[in-house]
Amino acid sequence: MNAQTCPYPLRSLIRHKAMAQIRMSEAAYKASIPWDQTLFKDLADTLLDPRWRVELRRRHVSRAAAAAVEDRLADTLANTYQTVQKQRQSALVQKLNALL
Repeated sequence: MNAQTCPYPLRSLIRHKAMAQIRMSEAAYKASIPWDQTLFKDLADTLLDPRWRVELRRRHVSRAAAAAVEDRLADTLANTYQTVQKQRQSALVQKLNALL
């Protein structure tokens, strides 16, 4: 079965779209925040776990419907990554981390 006859959202495509969004975002460019592959992988593994994301296990009526799910989850992954990275840059978070 190819992607046209079996329209499931593709986790690899979601990760790719999210990574592209993050790297192309104006905020990341201005902040010069370094890429954290470990953080991205951990977030992707958590957010895209098919045990918790029913929409990843379910066959969709069309490839367009599956693509809409991919886009929505890529947005969620990209926004979550950027939020965590911004919070890491916070002076308060850095002080608290120093105490640990």
